[in-house]
Amino acid sequence: FDDYFKQHPLERFRFMTNYDQLSQWMQGSAPEIAKVTPRGLQSLGVVKYELRLREPLVSWTVNNEQYYVDTSGVTFERNYFAQPTVSVIDESGVRVEQGSAIASDRLLSFVGRAVALANDNGVTVTKVEIPSESMRQIYLHGEGVPVVRMTTDRGVEYQIVDMRRALDFISAGGSVPQYIDVRTAGKVFYRE
Repeated sequence: FDDYFKQHPLERFRFMTNYDQLSQWMQGSAPEIAKVTPRGLQSLGVVKYELRLREPLVSWTVNNEQYYVDTSGVTFERNYFAQPTVSVIDESGVRVEQGSAIASDRLLSFVGRAVALANDNGVTVTKVEIPSESMRQIYLHGEGVPVVRMTTDRGVEYQIVDMRRALDFISAGGSVPQYIDVRTAGKVFYRE
């Protein structure tokens, strides 16, 4: 705060403070901060501020570096909340810069919905993998089930329905495939 107010001395007056600019400035050195908001006066001339921190949706591993991603798709390294239950292993080769979006909102939304819907269908997802040189495919790894290969180009709900049907069919047959591929509409591929 002191460094910011040294650069913007008129903003020491609360009515002149640009809180959006202050938040952006703070995020430059601490991207885990989502927003800075005033919380009244502590004493005469002393203002209290509230720092809202980013809560991670998933942990994201790229090149053996641990990042966290919030619902906005912004990456940060320090997590002050409980460890996310789902980790994303990124083999895509995309370069990551802290404080920037690691993936599109569409991909993050897809991952979140895929994990939630898989859990609703009896598959506990332990990790999500993004294969090399692709940001449109994900591999869901679950407890006691084969890897499920999915694509963001097709509705997640349809792919989860196909996954559930394939798992029911395969378990009735007694085989355990290495993976199930639900990327093609109306067809499921698997490899034993």
